[in-house]
Amino acid sequence: MAHEDADVVKIRGFVTKCLESVGALVEFLGYDYAEVLIPDEFAEHFDGESYFGLSFDFDVARQHEDSEFVTYGSYFLDKVIDLASQRGLACKRHILDENVEGRTLPQKIRGKIAFRNCRATFLANVPIIYHYVLFNFKVSYISDEREDRIIKVLVSLNTGHVDDNMLEAIGSAIFTDSPHTRYTVEQMCSMDDAYRAATGALEERIQATIHELNGRIRLRLATERKRIMEYYDEIDNELKSKRERLLESERKDGIKSIDDKLHLSEIERQRRLNEIQEKNALKVSIMLFSATLVSHTKIRNRYKVKRGKVERDVYVVWNPALNDIDPLICEICGGETLEVELCSNSHLGCTKCVRACSVCGARLCKDCGMVECSVCGDPLCGQCKIVCETCGDVLCEKHVEFCTCKEEKRRKKQEAEQRRREKRLRGFQDIPLQLSESMKRYHDEYVERNMDKLDENWRESIVEAQATMEQGDNVKARAILRKLDQEYPKNAWVKANLVLSYQGWTQKVMSMAQQAVHLAPLMALAHMALGHAYKIHGLLWLWEAIESYEKAIELSGDDEATLTANAHFQIGKMLYDEGNRPEAGYRWRMALMADPDFVPAHQALSQLKPRRRLTTRTTKRRRRK
Repeated sequence: MAHEDADVVKIRGFVTKCLESVGALVEFLGYDYAEVLIPDEFAEHFDGESYFGLSFDFDVARQHEDSEFVTYGSYFLDKVIDLASQRGLACKRHILDENVEGRTLPQKIRGKIAFRNCRATFLANVPIIYHYVLFNFKVSYISDEREDRIIKVLVSLNTGHVDDNMLEAIGSAIFTDSPHTRYTVEQMCSMDDAYRAATGALEERIQATIHELNGRIRLRLATERKRIMEYYDEIDNELKSKRERLLESERKDGIKSIDDKLHLSEIERQRRLNEIQEKNALKVSIMLFSATLVSHTKIRNRYKVKRGKVERDVYVVWNPALNDIDPLICEICGGETLEVELCSNSHLGCTKCVRACSVCGARLCKDCGMVECSVCGDPLCGQCKIVCETCGDVLCEKHVEFCTCKEEKRRKKQEAEQRRREKRLRGFQDIPLQLSESMKRYHDEYVERNMDKLDENWRESIVEAQATMEQGDNVKARAILRKLDQEYPKNAWVKANLVLSYQGWTQKVMSMAQQAVHLAPLMALAHMALGHAYKIHGLLWLWEAIESYEKAIELSGDDEATLTANAHFQIGKMLYDEGNRPEAGYRWRMALMADPDFVPAHQALSQLKPRRRLTTRTTKRRRRK
C-alpha cells in the first residue's frame, strides 16, 4: 500500500474518535471508505441525516459518488468540528486501580517519613479515592513574532497544592471513565482554590520564558534602532551639508526649506523608533482551554503518634501511581513536609514551625503562642517571653536592654557622641598650620586615628613649633619638637621636622628619620628628613642621601615648590663638594625652576661664574709695576 498522507491520517482518526464518542457506529468497508450510523439525538446536528458514507481519499470519493468526501473545508468535517466544540472543555477520568498489598505498606512507608520528636505506631489502612484537577493553559507570547505553548498544571483537590510528580506519572497512566469501586471519597477543597493555586504556579513557570524572550527582544530592538538611527543620521548629515553650502554662498532662500526637512526628519525618526518599540513589546496571553477531573484510589494508612502524654492520629497516604507516599501537610504553615514534629498541644507541623523554647525547652508551634526574640531570633513560649511595655517588642532574658525604645535612646546617645567627636575632630584638624596638601592629608588622618590621645596642649605645641621654625630659632623649635615626640611618638611630621633641626649626625637622628618614612611613606617631608640624615652622616652616604632627596622630589606636590627647590639645592651642594660643578649647576638651576625666589640657589649659582681672564697686555703692565 502506498504511503498515506499525514493529513488524511489525522482527519480520519479525529472524525472516527469524535463520532464514536457520541455513540455512532463507524465501519470501514474498504480503503479510506466507511459507513456511519449516527444516534438519533445527534442527527439534527447533521441536518436530520443519520446515515453517511465517508470517503477520506479523493480517488475513493470518485468511486463512491454518493459518499461525503472528508477533507479540510468539507461540509462533514466542519460539522464534526462543531460537534466536538459543543461537547465541553471538561471531563472526568479515573486512573485504573492497581492491586496493592496493604500488609506490606508499613514496611515500605518506614524510612520515607520521619517523626522527629514522637513515636508512631501503625494501626490500619484503607483505600480512599483522591481527586486532582488537570488544568491545560494555552500561553501565547506575542511580540514581533508569536509563540504558543501548552502548559499543564496538576492541583490536588485534597491538599490544594500543585503536584508535579503526579503530573509526570499521569502521562503514562491508564484511564477509565469512572471508578469500578465505591470507596470513600476524601474531602476536597473548592475548585476556586485549586484554580488560584494553578494560576499562581503558572505565573512562576512562565517567568523564565518571559526573561529569555525579553533578552532576545532587546537584542533585536537594539539592531533595529541602530539601523533606523544610521539611516536618519545619513539623511540629516546630507541636509546639514547642503545648509552649510548655502550659508557659504550667502543664499538664504533655501535654508528655511532645509530646516523644515530636518525637523520633519526628526519627527519621522521618533515615529519609527516608537513604532518598533510598540511592535517588539512582549505581550503574554493566558487562556484556560480545558480541564480534567482525575480521580485516583490511594491507600490511607492510620498511625498513632505519641509524645509523652500527647497523642493523636496521623494519616500517611500511599500513592500507587508513584509507588511512594504523598508528603504530609504542615497544620501550621500549610507546606508539604516529610519531617514532622508534634507540639505540646498535639499540633502536627514541620520542623520550622514546631520549635523548642530556648528557656524552658517546651516544644510549641506558632499557633500555640511560640514567638521569636526580636533581637536574636531565639524561640520563646508564652511563659518565657518578655514584652516591653513601652514599644511592645518580644525579648528574651539576654536582650531585655535591646528593645526598640531603648535602642532608640542608645542610638540618639551614640549620634550625640558622634557629633561631639566630629566637632572635636574638626577642632584639631583646623589648626592654623602652613601645610601642603599631602602633609594636610596626613595630619587629618593622624588626628582621626589618635584623637582620643590628643589634647589642647598638643594643638598649642604644634602651632608654637611651626612658628619658631619659621623664625629660624632651631634650638627652641627642637626643644618643643623633642617634647612632642616623647608624648606622641607616632607623628611623622614631628619626627621629620625634628630631624631637619639637627646639624650633627647621631644614630638617634637616623632612627627618627627612618621612623618618619615608615609612618608616612608618601609624605615628601619625611624623605627630605631621611636625605638630611644621610647628608650630615658624611660623604660615604652621598648616594643614599641623593636617592632620598630624589624620592622627596617625586612625591612633592605643586604646592610644595620650596621643598622641591630645597631638595634640588641640597643635591647640587653635595655634588659641588664632590667637585662635580656642571651637575651641581644643573641642580641649582632646577631649584630655581621649581621656586624662582629660592635665595640659596641664586647665591650658589653666582659662585659658579667663571673668573675674568687676564690679557697679555694687562699681565705685562702688572709686571712693570
